[in-house]
Amino acid sequence: MKKRTVNRNKRILTALLTAVLTFSFAAGSQAGVVGPGARVKPSTNGVTIYVSKINKEVTLKQNGVVIGTYPASLGEESGSGDKEVQGDRRTPSGDFYVCLKNDKSSYYLALGVSYPAIPDAERGYEAGIITAEERDAIIQANKAGETPPWDTALGGAIEIHGDRYPGGVTAGCIAVDNSVMDILWEYCQVGVPLTIGP
Repeated sequence: MKKRTVNRNKRILTALLTAVLTFSFAAGSQAGVVGPGARVKPSTNGVTIYVSKINKEVTLKQNGVVIGTYPASLGEESGSGDKEVQGDRRTPSGDFYVCLKNDKSSYYLALGVSYPAIPDAERGYEAGIITAEERDAIIQANKAGETPPWDTALGGAIEIHGDRYPGGVTAGCIAVDNSVMDILWEYCQVGVPLTIGP
């Protein structure tokens, strides 16, 4: 009788261990790697964001399928070129990622944009706008998938945030309606790829 109970308990324990290991492996395989050079980050679940500066729109996709396209307000001087320095009131162009989620934003909710990116750092250093140390810190943060320094002469603290009003402009950020920000907040984790283009 005791031997049967021990054998049954062993079988149950083996089944439980197998289930736990299978679940752990499956979860690990879904974890994903995000941001250039990042090691372990939360899964981005196939989510991407595209900001069209010409159309003043934000498009949210998951696995290539459009979730929605929404109106946006951009930096008031964005029509005169790409962002170059702090205070030029332009929205940057390029390939970025969501580098933080800010639920204490002055503009409802905000997703941080990983500007300045590596090309911005290299351009800024070559033009004498930032130091070699600042360039290297920006590059290192981008390779790690972290928030780059936002306090250099290149500018920073570019975000997709709420509190948009129709026909409005920003100092360089991308503003959307609060209802849209709720959708972006739900879908977007740190590491989600984000492109700002034409």
